[in-house]
Amino acid sequence: MREVDGAETLNLCRHAVDRGFGWPSYGAKDIADNLNYFFERGRGRPFTAFVAIVDKEPVSSSLVFFEDDIGGIYFVSTVPEFRRRGFGSVITAAALMEARRRGCKTAILHATEMGYPIYRRLGFEEVCVVEMRLRLVPAML
Repeated sequence: MREVDGAETLNLCRHAVDRGFGWPSYGAKDIADNLNYFFERGRGRPFTAFVAIVDKEPVSSSLVFFEDDIGGIYFVSTVPEFRRRGFGSVITAAALMEARRRGCKTAILHATEMGYPIYRRLGFEEVCVVEMRLRLVPAML
């Protein structure tokens, strides 16, 4: 596992998010572009991201944003062929440990049903349910 610290590891993280969530490639690219903004500024970052790599291939990712004493964990993903091997737990624990190291006393995250067992084992409790509505847009011709 590596901390995302520049363009090379950010690109690996983007690929892990892309494959882990099964998003269109522009979704993970938008995330990476936004995070890259902080790397290009050369100043402090309000986040730390992690990527797990097996045989030079990115297989899992996580991101933790810091605000006051709260760590917000996002984009925890594992590519399908590496699921159920502990990558989700380890990459989430890395984000939690970094949040604690930075002085955070509370961690929050949004979870899919697939992630519930992992997060419960790590000590998270369900506080509320957020339902999402997606608007389908017809393909452009």
